[in-house]
Amino acid sequence: MRYKYIKEYKPILLNVRTRLEYIQAKQNIQEYVYNSLVEKMSICCEKSRLAKCKNCGAEHHKETTYCNQRLCPVCAKRKSLKYVAILSDIFMNLMKRNYICMLTFTISDSENLKENMNNLEKSWRYMVHDCKFTRFGFKKLIAGGIRSFETKLGENSKKWHSHYHCIIIKSKFCKDFEILKAYWKYATKYITGKEGSIDIRSIKLRNDKTTTQINNYESLIKAINETVKYITKFNFSDYTDKQVIELVNETYKKRFTNGFGILSKYQKDFAKADELNEDEAVKMICRNCKCTEFDIEEVLTDSIPEDVLEFEREI
Repeated sequence: MRYKYIKEYKPILLNVRTRLEYIQAKQNIQEYVYNSLVEKMSICCEKSRLAKCKNCGAEHHKETTYCNQRLCPVCAKRKSLKYVAILSDIFMNLMKRNYICMLTFTISDSENLKENMNNLEKSWRYMVHDCKFTRFGFKKLIAGGIRSFETKLGENSKKWHSHYHCIIIKSKFCKDFEILKAYWKYATKYITGKEGSIDIRSIKLRNDKTTTQINNYESLIKAINETVKYITKFNFSDYTDKQVIELVNETYKKRFTNGFGILSKYQKDFAKADELNEDEAVKMICRNCKCTEFDIEEVLTDSIPEDVLEFEREI
C-alpha cells in the first residue's frame, strides 16, 4: 500500500509544489506560512531510511520523510488511511444496532474563503448548539457522527464552495430528510441571509441474509474515504494565484475533522490521525532470519525496490 500511494500521488505533489514555487517567485511572497509550506513540501517523499540486517543482509524499509502538510496530496492520502483504520472498527460495531448514512451540508459560494469557512462553521454551530428548536430536533434525530471540511471552486461561480461531509449515526431508519433540510436552510439563512443545501445518501449496512459482512465493510470503507479524503482537490491549475495563497493561509494549522455526539469521545484518536506522526520505538524484525539488529542508511525513495518499500514493519 505504501508504494502504491507514493507512486500514485507523488506526481500530483510535484505539480502542486511547482505551482506554489512559481507563485512564490512571481509575487515575492514573504509570509512565514506560505514559505514554510513550500519548504516542507520540497522534501516530502524524497528520502527514506533503509534498515539492512546485520546477520543476513536483507533490506527493509524503515521510514520515509514526509511533510505532514494538509495541502500535500501524499500526506492527505496517509491521513485518510489512518482515519479508515480508526473509524472502520468504530462504525462496524455501531452499525450492529444503528443506522448509518452520509450527509453533505453546503452553504452559498463566496469570493472570500475565510468568510465562507466562518459562515459554514457558524451555521453548523447555530443548528446544533445555539438555536433551541433545531438543536433539540437535530439531537433527537442524530446520535452522533464524524464531520470533515472540504472546499473547492464552484463549477459555475468559480468562487469558494465550502461544505461538510458527515457520516452520521441514527438509532433507526426514518424518512427525516425534509426535517434536516429545513433545519439547515433555517440555520444558513439566519447566518448568511441565503439558504444552504443538504444531500443525504444511505450506507447500506445490514445484518441480514442478503448482505455479507464483506459487502458491509466495503461500503463503509468507501464512505469513510469519501468523507475524509482531503480538504480540497489538488487541481491547483484551476486556482488563481490569489486563491492559492488564500487557501494556504486559511488552512494553516487548523483541524478539519471532528467527532460529535457519541463520537466526541474519540476526538483524541482523530487528533492523532491529523498529526500524521510516524510510529515511534518500533522494534524491527528481519523477515528472513528474525534478527533485530540493523544498519540504517538514508537513501532516495525512488531508488528503493518496490518489494522493499511495500514491506510492512513487524512490531
